Amino acid sequence: MEPVKLSKYPVTTIVGEYYVDLEDKYVTARLYNLVARVYVKRNSRFLKWKLVYRTHTGWDKRNEWTGRYVEFAKLAVRGYEQMMVNQLRSQQAHNDGITQFERWDGVVE
Repeated sequence: MEPVKLSKYPVTTIVGEYYVDLEDKYVTARLYNLVARVYVKRNSRFLKWKLVYRTHTGWDKRNEWTGRYVEFAKLAVRGYEQMMVNQLRSQQAHNDGITQFERWDGVVE
């Protein structure tokens, strides 16, 4: 079996548009990792894409994904979007905590 090297643009969701590539990375002794990378467009003249998320199968799970490359790419995009949701929730909790602390009257009951 040949190593995989695939890419797709655009990959679209209701959240955004991405460039996704899949590639087999050599581990050792004919063992490979399937790696998915998710990129977003940059507003730069020289650098077109920014890597925002990376995931891989692990060499022991590589054969489970053979032929299921679309599914693996979708998994990577969903992983990135979930990571962004978690970051927004964390930032909101942080901001709410600061606001509550500033409004606190300092009384411990």
